[in-house]
Amino acid sequence: FTDMENVIINGNVSSILVNGNFKRSADYKLPGVPFDYSYKNTVSPFTLSNCKKLVLKNFKIDGGVMQMTRDKNVVEGFCYGISISDYLPTHNSGDILIDSVLVQHFATDGLFLRGAGKNFQVKNSTFKNNGRQGFSMVRGRDVLVYNSNFDSTGFVGKYQGHSPQAWIDVDNEYKLEDLTNIKIAKSNFRHNNGFQFVSTSASGSVSLDSCFFADLTNGYGNGFNG
Repeated sequence: FTDMENVIINGNVSSILVNGNFKRSADYKLPGVPFDYSYKNTVSPFTLSNCKKLVLKNFKIDGGVMQMTRDKNVVEGFCYGISISDYLPTHNSGDILIDSVLVQHFATDGLFLRGAGKNFQVKNSTFKNNGRQGFSMVRGRDVLVYNSNFDSTGFVGKYQGHSPQAWIDVDNEYKLEDLTNIKIAKSNFRHNNGFQFVSTSASGSVSLDSCFFADLTNGYGNGFNG
């Protein structure tokens, strides 16, 4: 979905089911790199680029990873339930609300944010049993996560998932001010295979308020890493 503005996508409690009965076989390799890529065998139902004033609400998305397999050295690909991805210099997504969705069983992330603009909100939603993260943020300003649940990341059957298998990963790939004012409130972190919350690079302000943490498997030893 590219260059959309003032659009509401209301699923009316419907389901989007991805047929995951395939193998993510290697189709690309870089010289001297010990792992492989699979670009052809990826599925991402909602990819938003340069979109403004958008609402996605009231639906369930299942990525089918429980039926999926991959070659041994294949790393994560573009396998997101919902991706906000500004990849051109002219892109400037913003004012996007994700409300009352269930996103589960994707090989990479339930939700991926690389937005050049600001005001991204996730409310009343659940992200569970995704392969790498419940939610990855690499770019975006004024991000609010409220009253949401992130559960069982990395528990994806024989597919086995990808590191770090956390609930939320705040992992800035741009300037310091390009990922800032992140607020996570009244949300639950439970039973993710790795850290419950992880931040591996410097970003702007990040706050967590009134959240519940339960590290049932003692994944990497504790709930936080920064």
